[in-house]
Amino acid sequence: MRDHFQTIRFAGITAAAQTLRIRLPSGQYQLLDTLKLGAYYYFDSHGKPLDWPAWTLFVQHNGDFLKYPGTLSIGDTLKLSGKLQAINLETRQKDEQAVNHLEKRLKQMAHKVILGWLKHLSQATPILKPTWKRLNALLTAYDGTKLPLGTLLSRAHQTIQTTEPWLLNDYRILRDDLLPMLAATQAQIDQLMTPAFLVTNVRQVKVYSNYQPDWHPQVNDTKRFLDEDYRHTQFKQILANQAYQKMHQVPLAHDSYYRGKKFWDPKMINQFTEGDTKPD
Repeated sequence: MRDHFQTIRFAGITAAAQTLRIRLPSGQYQLLDTLKLGAYYYFDSHGKPLDWPAWTLFVQHNGDFLKYPGTLSIGDTLKLSGKLQAINLETRQKDEQAVNHLEKRLKQMAHKVILGWLKHLSQATPILKPTWKRLNALLTAYDGTKLPLGTLLSRAHQTIQTTEPWLLNDYRILRDDLLPMLAATQAQIDQLMTPAFLVTNVRQVKVYSNYQPDWHPQVNDTKRFLDEDYRHTQFKQILANQAYQKMHQVPLAHDSYYRGKKFWDPKMINQFTEGDTKPD
């Protein structure tokens, strides 16, 4: 499900810096300072490198980057841990209205299916009052846009598994009806807003600098990592460095860096973000 989080370790080359307006699985929109990892790979819980799906990976630029005694430049190798979340990138503001229409239609269909299932339970199956109360509360939260459908399904499963495990087969029928609706709606949203992945809760940041003798950024003040305005100021240095790299045609990394590693070629980035520069 697209609202699923997982904590994972990442490594890769900082390919770009962008301030993006993103759509979260909850349907909320947020403006974020992000870094794009171009040539990157990631590890499973045993430290084994894994292949990466064909989406772009963005990393939220937070205070942990400023704890590092220096600054981050385009082309630097970046290692970190964080939570991985599927998102969409807003390419045109007018697409938000179309996405809202898709979400409203999904909500209407899902509400009808879930309500019918709850009525079926109340008439045909004696279930505990706490279970009934909890399932109705989940539907109410979904109706109030406080809960994505994927989260509702996950929490309903947890509730039934804990209090009424004998209902799981009946619940799976409901889930099997709803998941195709969710997948179809998300596929339509992906056509309007580029699908991507975002790393949040960034920590254990390590930067390996690809030193450029003509670039002299102002080093981070590690004591100001909680200052949001200062974080954005330091982020703008990375944007300036990006312009410097482009002007001087500095490669992201030497060819030898890619040997023996499972990387996406930085040249492939553009084909996953073609919508980023479409005019309104």
